[in-house]
Amino acid sequence: MIDPNIKLLTNPVSSKAEIEKAFMEARVQDGIFPAGAFRIALPKLWGVDTAGEDIIPSVERPVVPIARFTPGHKGAVGSDLDAKVVVYGAYLERVLNGADWLRAFAPSQGWSLVDLRELPTAYGLMGDAVALSHDGRLHRMLTIKDGNHLFLVDGSARPDSDPKDPMLQEIGLLACSRFSLLSPSGRYFAEEMTKQSLQGARVSASFLLPVSWTAVEGIDAPRDGAALHFIQHNHKSNLGTLIAVLGGDRETHATALEAIVLDKLSAQGAMFMTSSTVGQGTQGDFEVVQFEARWQERAHTVLSLRGRIDGRPVSIQMISATSEVNIEQWAVNRRVFDIVAQTLSSV
Repeated sequence: MIDPNIKLLTNPVSSKAEIEKAFMEARVQDGIFPAGAFRIALPKLWGVDTAGEDIIPSVERPVVPIARFTPGHKGAVGSDLDAKVVVYGAYLERVLNGADWLRAFAPSQGWSLVDLRELPTAYGLMGDAVALSHDGRLHRMLTIKDGNHLFLVDGSARPDSDPKDPMLQEIGLLACSRFSLLSPSGRYFAEEMTKQSLQGARVSASFLLPVSWTAVEGIDAPRDGAALHFIQHNHKSNLGTLIAVLGGDRETHATALEAIVLDKLSAQGAMFMTSSTVGQGTQGDFEVVQFEARWQERAHTVLSLRGRIDGRPVSIQMISATSEVNIEQWAVNRRVFDIVAQTLSSV
């Protein structure tokens, strides 16, 4: 049974002097694929095993452990707790928040997330978490993203008594907080992006969208405004829908544009149960509302942005499966919507 009293350690327990005495910075380049070379903080007297330069995350092998650190001496810090630090490399075929990736990956390894926070970065929301595994190990983890690679630093220990003891997380916390790539690409997104434009009569706006999304017909633009409709699909089904509408006059509110889209969904059988505000704009005057809906015998999430661009209303909806129905689809679409909202600007 998961102990709800286990809390995420965010600051070291030991003093700065104690940490400087017991820990060191390690650079790992040999035995790692070039883009994965990194530096990390570890206890002294620890050793490392690397996977090899030819072990690269890919479509065929999306997650691989690229380095494993363990105490090299029985007197080393953490040896009495069977402590270790594993660095995983993952391949991202689609844009994704590191926090959502971790939510899906942890259960696949037999880990139950106990506490998780989402850290905002230019690369998306990274997952900073503590988890318990089925064999009793306590894991302190962090995701780091670069282009279409995502890295997970996993510091774990086997509790000899109380899993709530924050010292069990300190090795993992220091490894996570001091991890950095030696040669980061600087690419924010896992996919190639394209700029999409809403061309109104008096105002125009643009945003970034992955090239994997396809423009389709079917959305009527308001007078002097503009509208775009995109879908992402595979050979079997529609994986997500994005609708963006720019109003042509100052008097119209974004909720009126939103209502037109929601009414069309209702006409197709959608039933909207609940709604809640889940975000506010930092680069513009907008808010994000999340609707829970059901139609075609499935639960859906509708993320809806309401805002203004140079005084004209703008409304954008992302329609997706819920995380309970398809966590991967939901996570990808959530990140796409974030990118659209963050890059939305006047032209």
